[in-house]
Amino acid sequence: MPTMKIYPNIMHNKKFLVLSIIIFLLIALAVSCLHCFFNYIFPPGTHHHIQTISVRSTMKARLIEINVKNGTIVKKGMILARLDSTKLRSELATEQNNFSTIQRKLVAAKQSNSISKITQTEKALDLATVNLINAQKNYSNANNLFLHNYISKRKFTVAKNNLATAQSVHHTAEEAYILVTAGSRPADVLYYEKQLTDTTILMQKINKKIAETVIRAPSNGTVTTILVKTGHITIPGENLFNISLNMSSSSSPARSNRAKFICSIKDLISLL
Repeated sequence: MPTMKIYPNIMHNKKFLVLSIIIFLLIALAVSCLHCFFNYIFPPGTHHHIQTISVRSTMKARLIEINVKNGTIVKKGMILARLDSTKLRSELATEQNNFSTIQRKLVAAKQSNSISKITQTEKALDLATVNLINAQKNYSNANNLFLHNYISKRKFTVAKNNLATAQSVHHTAEEAYILVTAGSRPADVLYYEKQLTDTTILMQKINKKIAETVIRAPSNGTVTTILVKTGHITIPGENLFNISLNMSSSSSPARSNRAKFICSIKDLISLL
């Protein structure tokens, strides 16, 4: 009879032991999975922080346009803002005109012109001179009449504009005459060729500065801080925007490691 009482206790102890072993194995499996997860997702020696970059101005200029706000997601090359480029474009136009003038002088310095070409240019200069003298007389008369209220302001303005046009035409004709009568001049050829090179380099620098007035995102990311407002005068090196970088899905180690972790779990389950 005593043996009959002990048997249920033995069976109960065996079930408890089996259950304990199963619980222990489950706990061990869970710990192993967590260990694998953190080793795959966060490998030892890595640091996890949000990288922020600053977008800075390269020149002194007025900020005329801001195209983003805090939280805007941007892609590399996207236009964030614009600086006023009016002065730079004016400088570029001046240098382009200088370049054209130097080219004409270089052509003239390389060749001797025919007598007919010289005569034609001389006649053009004579005509421009006569027109200039007449325009100066008309302007002088119109100015006196306008001061005494004998003519309208519109007529005075017409005379003034005609004088400006005559002066410009005369200057061009005079310059052309000088060029065609100069003949071949090797020394001047070298001089003008150097001027063309220097002007070309200067135009390239101005074009580069004009391109820098368009402020673009240097990388994919999210705008976190806007430090300036429209109308602000920037200075070289001034921080304008802060952008937190976004890692692309193809280069994300976390995404790749998650896939490895899932595969490891499948292999572990298959062994059980």
